[in-house]
Amino acid sequence: MDPLLSKILVKTFRAHQSVIRPKMAEIGLSPGQPIVLTMLTEHNNILQKDLADLCDIEPATISKLLVNMETDGLILRSPVPGDRRATCISITEKGREIQKQFHRISEQVRQIALDGFTPQEQQEFLGYLTRIYGNLTQRQ
Repeated sequence: MDPLLSKILVKTFRAHQSVIRPKMAEIGLSPGQPIVLTMLTEHNNILQKDLADLCDIEPATISKLLVNMETDGLILRSPVPGDRRATCISITEKGREIQKQFHRISEQVRQIALDGFTPQEQQEFLGYLTRIYGNLTQRQ
C-alpha cells in the first residue's frame, strides 16, 4: 500500500476517534461496544460467534466486551438449548436507548467529517472506502 495512503487513513481514524470517543464515554460506551449494539439492533438474539463475525471482532475480544455490556445492562446472554458451549446474545431496552444515542452522536460526527462535501462526493467517498475495505479483507 502507498505509504501516504496508510498515513492518511491512520491519521483520519485517530482524528475521528478523538472526536467520537469522549462523546461515547458520556453515554457510557467504551470502544468496541457501539458496533455490537448496532449489529444487535439488526440481528437480535444471535449466536455469540456469529455476532463476533458480523462485528469483525475476535471471539476472545467480543467475550470480554459482552461481559462488560451484560454488567451494564446493555445485553442479555442466554444458553442455546442443546449446545452447552453456545450463547445467544440479545439487546436490552437500555441497550437500544444507548444505541440510539450513539447513532445521533455518529450522525453529528459524520456531518463534521463530511462538511463541505456535496451529497454526490459523500456517496463516492463512502463507496471508495467500502471498496478499499473489501480489497483489504477480500470481501464484496
